[in-house]
Amino acid sequence: MPNVPLRSLVALAVAMVVVASPPAGGQDKAEKQYAHLQHPKGPSAGIKSEPVLGGGELVALLPNGTKVQILQVKGDPNIPSYKWYQVKVVDGGKAGVVGWASFEVVKVAPPAAALQGTKSPVPDGVVARARLLLTKPDLGTAAEPGNQVGTAPVGTLLRSLDKEPYKDDLAITWRRVAILSGDLKGKNGWVAANAVTKVFEIRLQAFIPAPVVGGPFHPPVSIPFPTTFPPPPDLRPLTPAVSGDNRTFEYDAKSSRAKQQALVAFGNVLPHKGDGVIFREWGVSHAYFPFQAEHVPGKVWWWHRLKSPDAPALRTEELEPADANSKVTIVSDEMGERVTVRLQLNGTVPVADFAPEVNADLTVQLRRIGKDDDRVEFKVVGTHDRFPSYELYINARRVYEYDVSNAKLGPFGLFPAPPIVVERAGPLVP
Repeated sequence: MPNVPLRSLVALAVAMVVVASPPAGGQDKAEKQYAHLQHPKGPSAGIKSEPVLGGGELVALLPNGTKVQILQVKGDPNIPSYKWYQVKVVDGGKAGVVGWASFEVVKVAPPAAALQGTKSPVPDGVVARARLLLTKPDLGTAAEPGNQVGTAPVGTLLRSLDKEPYKDDLAITWRRVAILSGDLKGKNGWVAANAVTKVFEIRLQAFIPAPVVGGPFHPPVSIPFPTTFPPPPDLRPLTPAVSGDNRTFEYDAKSSRAKQQALVAFGNVLPHKGDGVIFREWGVSHAYFPFQAEHVPGKVWWWHRLKSPDAPALRTEELEPADANSKVTIVSDEMGERVTVRLQLNGTVPVADFAPEVNADLTVQLRRIGKDDDRVEFKVVGTHDRFPSYELYINARRVYEYDVSNAKLGPFGLFPAPPIVVERAGPLVP
């Protein structure tokens, strides 16, 4: 063993503290703090009558994912570094029940801003074992208050500020990070690399590549109906032109008809639902009179553009995301070596009264090989409609795409027809 100064060993013990100390005076902020219960190995987590290891009675056994309000934090009377959260259950059949939960099963949900929009940085790591955030990578001064930014609890989202970690003279590896959630949000500092687990962002986007979709009954050429169908009636005055997204495949696109994102990590260190872990959005849709749009020469029949970029919209609406029209489900195996995300879309374009739903049902599974977060395999299976275009990303890498830019069927691909079957698999390249 190398000759390490006693001061460094004491500081190492301080830095290995497993949870944040409670703020002075308990939880005295006006804003309520919420979390989810998530047992690292089992399907449920218990809350007790007393914050004591080996003591107290079981108040309730709650399934993983149960939402709770944090009332206060206390150290165990026998092991002060072992922390307990007093929580109040806010959903399910045990709503209102109060008890004490170990820090090991309390996952503080990050705010929705951690995911929303392309202006916010996407996390690439999550704290799996709570650690002190330091102003410099030096265990020798970790016990000094001036070198402590604060303690990042389990579930804290972060983003690395350097491409490569730093290894000090004691062979301890550090990462310089920006904190994206929790009480330390907005702070930068150094954290021990072995306390951080990699975060995987899964993003599904459905988009219309054309600027405008021409009304289905006023194309410049005949609609590709089967010859056995009678010619459609002239409904041009009744069918609006509908805005598209005017883009090709793009991870950080500004416009999509639908968008779903999920943050996952191996080891059950993130809650499986709640703000910040799951984000859903439907794009704003505009409807125009048919005479306000024109067909783009050389494009398929439904590919239109506005005659004037300043043309006023007839209607503007945005579908509110809900489980009925946009649902994201996250499931981890008990060992924390597999994570499965199901992405479901069943929503309409609100400005087109008779438009059928946009349907997609894709399941993404990530499997870790060994204990290395950089050796991961993915598998995507499921189905979606033949319109519009789809793109699926894992950590900004596109693993699936479906392009309708030259699709003659166009928006008629939303009507009942055999869906597109998706099946992709392979290794994730770091």
